[in-house]
Amino acid sequence: MLGALVSLVTGYLEARAIKGALDEAGLYADRWFRLVAAVLMTSYVGFPGMVGLVASAALASGDSPWLALGKGIIGALLVVPLVVYNLWVRSDLTKGIPIALASQLAAAAVNQNVVVTERR
Repeated sequence: MLGALVSLVTGYLEARAIKGALDEAGLYADRWFRLVAAVLMTSYVGFPGMVGLVASAALASGDSPWLALGKGIIGALLVVPLVVYNLWVRSDLTKGIPIALASQLAAAAVNQNVVVTERR
């Protein structure tokens, strides 16, 4: 995890250096870094926090510790991706970039007006 944080800080410093040389490209890189950092920090803080919250509630209701831990992990696996998805959808940078909508994209491609001509 430390290596990932070091690479993020290095990338951020490089983005700042690029910003000095190429102002618009640097701003764009800086905005992407902030989005990636927000997603990573939300995941890094949100997952253990959610596990602890759900596991504590399960323990308070009288469940065994292992069952409470399992409920906490399952709850975090359900909630954290939704929070990350919300960050992705609300960002200006990711407008028009689908995450996993292959069936909708395929249906849209089929419904387009396309004229196919064959060469003989």
